[in-house]
Amino acid sequence: MFRRLLKRRSPGADGFAMPLTLAVLLILSYVIAVGLQRIEVSQAEARLSSATTADVLDATLVEQDVVWRGVLELLAKPIAGVAANNYGARAPDNSWTANARAYLWSPTYRELGRDFPTALVVIHDEASKIDLNNTDEAYLRFIAERAQLGPGNTDRAVTELQNYMNARRPLPLSADDSLRIPQRSGLLDPLEVCALQYWSRWELCSRPEAFRELFTADVGLIPNIRMMTPEAARFLLREGFSTDILELEREWTSQRITYGFYNPLSGIGTGGQRFTVTIIPQSAQRAFRFEIDSRVQETGDPFAIRYRRYLPADALLDDYRVRFPGAVSQFLSQ
Repeated sequence: MFRRLLKRRSPGADGFAMPLTLAVLLILSYVIAVGLQRIEVSQAEARLSSATTADVLDATLVEQDVVWRGVLELLAKPIAGVAANNYGARAPDNSWTANARAYLWSPTYRELGRDFPTALVVIHDEASKIDLNNTDEAYLRFIAERAQLGPGNTDRAVTELQNYMNARRPLPLSADDSLRIPQRSGLLDPLEVCALQYWSRWELCSRPEAFRELFTADVGLIPNIRMMTPEAARFLLREGFSTDILELEREWTSQRITYGFYNPLSGIGTGGQRFTVTIIPQSAQRAFRFEIDSRVQETGDPFAIRYRRYLPADALLDDYRVRFPGAVSQFLSQ
């Protein structure tokens, strides 16, 4: 009896089975579509990861060569009188210290044993930037007025920045300690000013990379106009400044006397201690930036590499197209 009951089929069984089958097929097709999409996404991520890894390897190879060239030119020759050729290096196509100008990097050695990537390189002497670490009120007033912080904000901004930097001054050390512990005070990074209430009104604060191209936080020297890049000179003297070095110095001296931070001995500097290097490998999505500090370090090391970071290559190239059209055109045509 039970067998007969089991064999019976309800009148709507066939009608119910069809929608159920369609639903199952729909779910299966959805699962398959999701699976295929995930495979495509994974493949795209793998391609992107591979490209990014290649970018990093290319940038690292150029970085090693840039640093070694810097060691040869900045440390070996001045200290020991050693010629770069003694290390098997060739005369570079460009001076290593081509300040804040883009050019194609040429490898230091004739035979590297591997392909050297085409790369656009900009080496920027930090001493050619405007140092914000000076607490002199007249100098800060000059900077604040150039920054155009808004009506009535100059005095407040000067006081604010002075108080901030003075709070960062280290306590006096004994003579023995001062020989071993490097003195570092004031701003540690020029962009710190953009976190202050009145300085945050500075339009340039919205463009951090452009800000770093102009300003540094070093030992507080008044700028040496002879070392300034055109961009820095334009900030200091406004548009229409003279390209003649003697006229440029006369104009800068006049500004310093007008504002009251004139000192015939300040602003003297030779640079060549800290350099910011930017590397853009060809077809790379990311550029590479770091700093070389050629001063003897606290650890006794003769130099240091620090502040590595990655930047969008396209954004930098857009900026460099305006500033260095010839070099960028040559770079993209390689």
